[in-house]
Amino acid sequence: MNVNFGPTMTLAAYQQAQATALPQTGSAATNSMTVLGLALAGMLFGGVGLKKQRN
Repeated sequence: MNVNFGPTMTLAAYQQAQATALPQTGSAATNSMTVLGLALAGMLFGGVGLKKQRN
């Protein structure tokens, strides 16, 4: 049985590829934090206009 894993990469080539690659950021976590922040800001500023006005 012969298993072919595709072209192999040398250590130097792997390190060069990692050095030029952009970091993968957690976009899912960032999106959920953005939604949470907007919801909190909306509750804060929305509650300001609900006070009764006295004449």
